[in-house]
Amino acid sequence: MGLYANRPFAIAPYMGENAFIAFTVVKALGYSWQAALAAVFLAGVLFLLLTLFRLRQRLVRLFPVPCGIALQWGLVYF
Repeated sequence: MGLYANRPFAIAPYMGENAFIAFTVVKALGYSWQAALAAVFLAGVLFLLLTLFRLRQRLVRLFPVPCGIALQWGLVYF
């Protein structure tokens, strides 16, 4: 994605997910790495379906504007 969009910094936030899966889900919680990768795959498929059917936009519109702004800033600082 970073090379395709010519924005290598766009992929950087997902590097934290690698550490979370490796150290928290697999090591601390004791799931197998296969189960952890399956969960990541299913989350990706769900996100793709939400995008294709334009459900993401509908979900975002359910929140009032101040909540949306607070959520955006919370994600920035997380």
